[in-house]
Amino acid sequence: MKARTDRVAIDPRISYPTMGVRWYGKGAYLRPNSHPKTKSLVQVHGGDFVFCRIDTQNGPFGIVPDDLEGVLVTNEFPLYEVDPEVFDPHFLVLCFLRPSVLRGIDARRNGRDGRARWREADLESAVVPRPPLPVQRRIVEVIGAVNETIETLEHEIETVTTLMSAVRQSHFQAAPDVPLSDLCSITAGLVDPIMPKYSGLPHMGVDAIEKETGRILSMRSAKEDAVISGKFLVEPGQVVYSKVRPALRKACVPDHQVLCSADAYPLTPTPGVPAELLREALLEDSFTSRVLTASDRLKMPKVNRKQLFATSVRWPQPQDRESVVASLNAIRDQLQAVTDERDRLTTVRDDMLEALLNGEIDMIVDFEDEENDGGLCRAD
Repeated sequence: MKARTDRVAIDPRISYPTMGVRWYGKGAYLRPNSHPKTKSLVQVHGGDFVFCRIDTQNGPFGIVPDDLEGVLVTNEFPLYEVDPEVFDPHFLVLCFLRPSVLRGIDARRNGRDGRARWREADLESAVVPRPPLPVQRRIVEVIGAVNETIETLEHEIETVTTLMSAVRQSHFQAAPDVPLSDLCSITAGLVDPIMPKYSGLPHMGVDAIEKETGRILSMRSAKEDAVISGKFLVEPGQVVYSKVRPALRKACVPDHQVLCSADAYPLTPTPGVPAELLREALLEDSFTSRVLTASDRLKMPKVNRKQLFATSVRWPQPQDRESVVASLNAIRDQLQAVTDERDRLTTVRDDMLEALLNGEIDMIVDFEDEENDGGLCRAD
């Protein structure tokens, strides 16, 4: 590979189109025009290999599409011209998206001071497999087919999530307002997560709650997360509501004991109040709007206890509550099933990629070259 150095002088009076790179190998994209605060930028060319030096452990690697020819990038997005006689550019991207490589990038970054970056020297010193070009193209084709199925599942997840929100709104939009303080309170106390009886419990930070849906994502133990400050002990049936950035709409109902981050409130439902219905009321649009109005912090919106419990929620009539929970739980089950399949296929894809690039899967490809009418190319 050869580094691109085609720099363009910047006129501060002119707005320029620039390019970014998405995480997880999802490719380059056009950013809105802006006035760069630099004297020059690098010009991209279709087919260039590009990565982002920031958060490289999340896989911001890609190939510049032809329709972005001539767009500009900052120094945070190094560009390389790939020799097509040596590497298929898309194969090269796959080499850096291997889970083992991304873990290595993360470890290397964590060993540095400040805002760690994975730099050009790191990329250029990396060792990658180099099977024959026909094999490279076949690997790209195989992984690409799996990725297409994963993308289809991700679109289905988005559709089901939108459906859940719409159904929730249809149930709550005509419901009367009830003070949140009538429906729940905070009774959980802080515990020391270092104590042996608590250190093995799952630690629920707000990042473990999926926005809009309230699904609980993967958690590690308090010991694994090395937490030392006091955490709320949450019991099954309590509702955890994130008090930071309430616009993200994060609320969930754990079905087992967890330690809850101080960035969330553990809400104990009033007797007779279904925890799952309370979760849905907290995820409903009008409640979020009211909480945002009450929050007086602009940079990092946060709702305090007084503001939270002074807010009203829409609360369905008694005869409707069971059907509301049942209909939303049915959609939740569908969402979980699709998500599980997406996650399973992602694991299969990652394992397959590692095996293909490590030579653990023997791939034989039919091809025609300049000297022979046909033949076989093998990845050893």
